[in-house]
Amino acid sequence: LYWGEHDDFLKEHPLIDTIVAADVVYEEEQIQPLLSTTVAILEQAAANKINTNTDSDNVVVPQLILAYARRNVPIDRVFDCATRLGLNYEMLDGDIEPIVRFTLASPPSSSLSNSKEEVINTVFNK
Repeated sequence: LYWGEHDDFLKEHPLIDTIVAADVVYEEEQIQPLLSTTVAILEQAAANKINTNTDSDNVVVPQLILAYARRNVPIDRVFDCATRLGLNYEMLDGDIEPIVRFTLASPPSSSLSNSKEEVINTVFNK
């Protein structure tokens, strides 16, 4: 997957509900492609209403979990771009090199849920 070039990827992988990325933003030019691909994947996941827990009626909120490593780009630039593209963000852990969850600003259904603890436990197998 090349950030910003996601059309074929979406056709081949329609059932993704969570993206996990670490240390992927080195230059400011990478923010827009990364987050535009994120939006496309999360919108497709929300439209498909992926149910990853077959034992319950809870549907996972499509999300990007980003472990941000401070490089040449301040995290505020990532947050600004995310907001412009219609993403919400929440700091899950850390201050200088945070772990951040991005979700669509307008989820399609109020039945979608993921608490901070659920995300951390799922991603880090706690």
